[in-house]
Amino acid sequence: MSGHRQTSCQQAPLCLTLIAWTLVVVLAGCEWEVPDTSPSSNPWGSPADENDDPGNENGESPAGSQTFSGACAPVAYLTCGQRVTGDTSDFNGGATDVIDGYPGSVGNYDGPEIAYVFEATSTETAEARFVDPRPQIINHDLFILESQDGVCAAEHAVERGFNGVEFETVAGRTYFIVVDGANGDEGAFELDLDCNGGVDGGPIDTPTVEVDAAVLMSPQAYGNSHLQRTIDALDGALTSVDFAMYSFRDGGVRHAIEDAVARGVTMRAILESARADRNDPEGSRSQWLEDMGVEVRWVNKVMHHKFAIIDGPRADLSAATSGQLITGSANWSYSAGTRYDENTLFVTGDATLNLEFQREFNLLWDNGRPFPGGEDIVVPESISVTEADIPQDVGATVVMTSPNFNVSTTSYGPTFSVVAGSEAIRAPLADFILSADHSISVASGHLRSRQITDALIEAWEANPSLDIRVYLDGQEYSSESYRDEEEQEYLDCLDEATTTTQVHHCEDRGVHFGLNLHEVGIPVRYKYYAYRWHYSYAVQQHHKYVIVDDERVASGSYNFSNNAEHDTFENIIFFEGDAYSGVIEDFVTNFETIWDTGRTGIYESLLAQITETEDDFPIVFDSMALSWPEVSELKATVLANCPNITSEDYRSDPQNHTVCER
Repeated sequence: MSGHRQTSCQQAPLCLTLIAWTLVVVLAGCEWEVPDTSPSSNPWGSPADENDDPGNENGESPAGSQTFSGACAPVAYLTCGQRVTGDTSDFNGGATDVIDGYPGSVGNYDGPEIAYVFEATSTETAEARFVDPRPQIINHDLFILESQDGVCAAEHAVERGFNGVEFETVAGRTYFIVVDGANGDEGAFELDLDCNGGVDGGPIDTPTVEVDAAVLMSPQAYGNSHLQRTIDALDGALTSVDFAMYSFRDGGVRHAIEDAVARGVTMRAILESARADRNDPEGSRSQWLEDMGVEVRWVNKVMHHKFAIIDGPRADLSAATSGQLITGSANWSYSAGTRYDENTLFVTGDATLNLEFQREFNLLWDNGRPFPGGEDIVVPESISVTEADIPQDVGATVVMTSPNFNVSTTSYGPTFSVVAGSEAIRAPLADFILSADHSISVASGHLRSRQITDALIEAWEANPSLDIRVYLDGQEYSSESYRDEEEQEYLDCLDEATTTTQVHHCEDRGVHFGLNLHEVGIPVRYKYYAYRWHYSYAVQQHHKYVIVDDERVASGSYNFSNNAEHDTFENIIFFEGDAYSGVIEDFVTNFETIWDTGRTGIYESLLAQITETEDDFPIVFDSMALSWPEVSELKATVLANCPNITSEDYRSDPQNHTVCER
């Protein structure tokens, strides 16, 4: 936790059976995120219909037992024979400072503590003991608390020990093992848990939780969009919201956040826009959030995620089986909801995804830099999520680009730096493509990754009967001569490279690879809507997904580019199995729909209008899914019939030249 803010001691109760299996424009690769252009008199854009009713929830914390001196929040689930390491001074690692004393124990325990949970599978004697205790250096004591209603409360202490403590267990009963610092002491320790006189029955069975998953495709009318559904989810939030968002502009979502905070829901926000807002905070979105009591942080790489965790496992790992995750390709902007091709996943009860995204949020939060000001904001407590806490066999897995970065502390604050050659997402995504038996459908705003392109070509050449189709945004079209220039720059880079790192940099040079796919025979179409691209009228193809064999889907925030791999924080989720069959079906249906965008005679009519009349004609037009030869023909026809199209006026001010005036 950052030391510049106060911290809240409020913790949600732990379940009886704790589950511990638990654009900024990047010019080098044209990673465009288009600014929202909805009419607005404030930085939040056009709000949805506003409802001042805060709802039925009063925002109070869940009721717990009366405590002697605070309720702790266990960080891990222990089993017999396990050794753990901890540090009571490490609040990022799960330490809390809420218990100052225990009934029947003389002494001051105002130092921070770390708690663990143990579910007894036998009636036996158990012992928790320190490894190489150093009481003369760090005076840690051990307390055993019996669980009552799932609460880790000091008043339920049954045993105390110094270097070790024995306690009698009853099969099926839950105990909390608390390491607490006497007289303010704090520091690192190792702890063993041994069980004697009984037979360990193995891991406690975890409850079966039904995953509720749905995907909402854009564009939609606002009332049917992912924005409205996000508002509904925020209106239902009971305790916590953590969100990481590249672009947050929508007034309706902002209003829902404001209402939730007023109800007592605690929030944390990581925003890409905070990097710029910090230089001129007055009236910014980041400042607006902080004025509401929501701390904002930013990271030194592009924060391109678009996710929120509602009532998730921030302070209680067991909440992973009930929390809701919202994530996908769509930002919280009016355009993402009503103009662009996007997808947003709404999933409740998937412990794997909730814990993975919570761990990612915690990584960015703990190594983020605080937005200036707001020193009085109370930062909600959180506990760490480890790999061991996360189940891996429930139908959805996620990969992040964060393993591509090292983190260090500099004079500017926590700093992420790239690991040359690391490919946390593109390697598994390439493997996913190569696993196809009969079909691959790709919908992506960009295709600038050599490795992903090579995987598509390899799959095609290995199985010519494979049905591969690739649908890209119109920005990805390039002439043959321009693509050849890019490729020659890549070859020249390789010739000059003398180290492995330099070769990696060459491999990461972005090229318009759509033409490469077309040249080997893979069907490629572009969502084409303007002769010259400009954000003010762009209706982007902004999906980032791959469908394999109509049975498995990979989708997330990750653009298929090398900038996405090494300059930004991203995610891709891999879906399969019964729990996500409806989601997968919706992706398949969506691809079939967008693949045929505008293929109803619009193209032929536009060509005829350009060549057969003397009238003005549009150079921004209805969207069409066009092949590389079709885009080339249309561009050549416009160029031949619009003398002004290459003028400086048309080039520098495209938003005011949407029609060719002849």
